[in-house]
Amino acid sequence: EISACLVGSEMCIRDSLTDIIQLPELFFVDDKSTMADVSLRSDMSLLSQLCIKKISQVLRPCQYVCTSLLVEGKHQAVLIGNKGLMASQSQLHPCNRYAWTECGTYLNTISLQLEQGSIKLAMLTGDDAIFPEVINTLAVQGIQLLLLAIDIQEAGDVAYSLMSRAAEFNVCIVAASKEKNFTLEQPKQQTIYSKNKDKK
Repeated sequence: EISACLVGSEMCIRDSLTDIIQLPELFFVDDKSTMADVSLRSDMSLLSQLCIKKISQVLRPCQYVCTSLLVEGKHQAVLIGNKGLMASQSQLHPCNRYAWTECGTYLNTISLQLEQGSIKLAMLTGDDAIFPEVINTLAVQGIQLLLLAIDIQEAGDVAYSLMSRAAEFNVCIVAASKEKNFTLEQPKQQTIYSKNKDKK
């Protein structure tokens, strides 16, 4: 199943016309709770290296993929180019999905060469994007783009966290999460009494 996911991603990347392709965190892992097992994490580190190799082989110059992988035993956001791993960003805050990972202490900014110039960006993973002070620190450092390899946990995370942070700090945010279904509470229906009886 994992190799099928890697092959599928490889084909999507090969056919993509975009300069930066954003994938969810550990896009090839369905059940992240299994990673509490140390021996499984060792296998996942090897798969992460294979992933970097396979993705870099299909990227053209000035084309990049951002996701998260296990690098040096830690959960990290990574930027992959046609020459391999270009940059990484350790998860900064503990989160339940990756309680086992060692958290990093620094924020990495990257100047990235694109076909039409360059851009200054940063990457986050885990639950780091829900902390406004992290995005504020990056905005102060002058980033233009924030790449998020995440796994949305609550329905309001996009509207209330990501979109409001993008507006507040004037930063373009590109995020990818695996598809999820959330049960939203339906607001109480309020009838507006007017001449138009059908108006709700």
